[in-house]
Amino acid sequence: IILADYSFNDNCSSQSYGEVNQLGGVFVNGRPLPTPIRLRIVDMANAGIRPCDISRRLKVSHGCVSKILARYHET
Repeated sequence: IILADYSFNDNCSSQSYGEVNQLGGVFVNGRPLPTPIRLRIVDMANAGIRPCDISRRLKVSHGCVSKILARYHET
């Protein structure tokens, strides 16, 4: 499913698009997850919240959450 909102202004910079994942979250394939969401994933994990619960709450796939946490633990 592709959601498109083509709101054009003089410089055509307000175009937004993305796909909806199985959890209802919107993402753009090939683009990194925004930094604030990445930081929230790490903060929630440090607070003792399980990756599967983080995934559901933030509407980010479990694989994405796991990958971000694995990279965080490597550093």
